[in-house]
Amino acid sequence: TEGIVFTGETEPSGKNTNPWTGASFLDVFISKPSATGSWSAPQKLKGEVNGRFHDGPAVISKDGRTMFFTRSDYFKFRLLKDENAISHLMLYRAEKQADGSWGAIHSFAYNGDDFSAGHAALSSDGNTLYYISDMPGGFGGTDIYACAKTADGWGYPKNLGPTVNTGANEMFPTLSGDTLYFASNGHRTLGGLDIFRTVRDSAEWSAPENLNYPINTPF
Repeated sequence: TEGIVFTGETEPSGKNTNPWTGASFLDVFISKPSATGSWSAPQKLKGEVNGRFHDGPAVISKDGRTMFFTRSDYFKFRLLKDENAISHLMLYRAEKQADGSWGAIHSFAYNGDDFSAGHAALSSDGNTLYYISDMPGGFGGTDIYACAKTADGWGYPKNLGPTVNTGANEMFPTLSGDTLYFASNGHRTLGGLDIFRTVRDSAEWSAPENLNYPINTPF
């Protein structure tokens, strides 16, 4: 896919309105650059990725054939909730079809009914899937996990450990070579979620570095 894939809102209308915010539910869009450097008007991804409720963020494999995306937990036209009335996030895989649309959607093996999983990122070689979850056994809030690719899919998720994860929320991982960028409100921040980076050396991650102002702000 040549372009930028991102999550956004359209103008709210009818049933496509989030009762919490009054805005529309999130969908996944694509915009492509022109020869002059401008960007095309965003279009929703074609196929089955965008449903009735929240979809996104998403990451696409290097060969452009596989997408991992986050979606609200819902069945047909009903948003599913646990006993505490919380609707969790789920991680899904989609495959690019011959006509350029996205389909053949499969649920991630480590989704759960009582916790969230989402915000996928891929290593440059495609052999490690990073994502966030508040599954039992973590340090608190959402933590970042990693799964190694196997012949049958993905190995059991491994928590990145207390250097990266805290008792608060780590979210939105992004990989650039051996550098992991992520958002956190558990490390020392300027306020709210800040963006941090950590570098992997062998099996260890360096102490997260706050990117500071002007990347991060008190908001």
